[in-house]
Amino acid sequence: MTVPRVTNKKTVGLFILTVVLLASGITYLATRPAPTDKVPTSPPVVHRIEETKYGDLISREKNAAVAATRRAQVQYDASVKRRIALHASETASTADQAANRAAEFETLTKTIYYLAKDQVTGGKEADRLLQEHIGPIVEQGLQSLAKDVNADIASFDYEVRRITVQLATNIAAIGPGVQPAPPRVVTPAMIGPEFSAVVMGLGGKFTHLGVGVGLTAIPEAIPKTMVMKVSKMCAGIALRLFGKQVAKLASSAAIGTATGPFEIVVLIGSIIWTGYDVFHARTEYRDEVRTVIKKQLDHADHQIASGAVNYFSGRTADFLALQTAITTKALDDTQKKAPK
Repeated sequence: MTVPRVTNKKTVGLFILTVVLLASGITYLATRPAPTDKVPTSPPVVHRIEETKYGDLISREKNAAVAATRRAQVQYDASVKRRIALHASETASTADQAANRAAEFETLTKTIYYLAKDQVTGGKEADRLLQEHIGPIVEQGLQSLAKDVNADIASFDYEVRRITVQLATNIAAIGPGVQPAPPRVVTPAMIGPEFSAVVMGLGGKFTHLGVGVGLTAIPEAIPKTMVMKVSKMCAGIALRLFGKQVAKLASSAAIGTATGPFEIVVLIGSIIWTGYDVFHARTEYRDEVRTVIKKQLDHADHQIASGAVNYFSGRTADFLALQTAITTKALDDTQKKAPK
């Protein structure tokens, strides 16, 4: 029987394999931990925020607040301008109505009578009469405009306070050295109290921003002041155009005979009026009064608009300064509290 022969190549291969297996076993036995040894574990990872990173977070919050504040300024500027444009489109009609009322036969007759009486007594009854007849027509639209603009101002003031309080809240949620917690949303009911707290926390430098504004920002005296001015100007127009009638009436005994509105129209009208006055001078008076009223309405619109725009601009600058102070103080406080 023939025994199979093992070649030299196979012998060498088996030898190498044996050596490798022995080396692996020795390495495992040498590096295997003892049964009582504990496998080391890594400590939990704490994500720390370096000082520069914290500054970046504050800058991000501040930039967002600044952008929101400026958007509010633009938004309410545009709202006021829309209101002014709407009122301006109605001033021509308002001036027509007021001028027609002033030039009515009865109203103008009384105006001339009181102009004559004022010359004798030194009173201001002609002005008061015109205020009674013209005032309700021109004042209503202006009062409504002032009220709407004041509402815009109050809304703007609330919005920039809300933005500022939320900025302070967001920054407070960013604790020094650790990941920030989610900031809470400040409810509308807490805007006022928290805004006061923010201002007081800065040492009183911004206490003027805590003063309520709203309806006092645009003086509601503008409509009444305008009516008084227009009435005086209209009386002046009447005195210039109907000076002869006023002088004739002032020198007559009729000044003392008219005891009421009806007597003024009937008795005094028969003395001062001619056909020319009725059909021509009254028309001229109405046109001049209309021009004066339209001009004064436009001026009042400009006063209200400029008052609101200036308020928005000044208030925006104040709140941006407040927001800068909030972020600066937050950085200073964090540097003091940060772990060394």
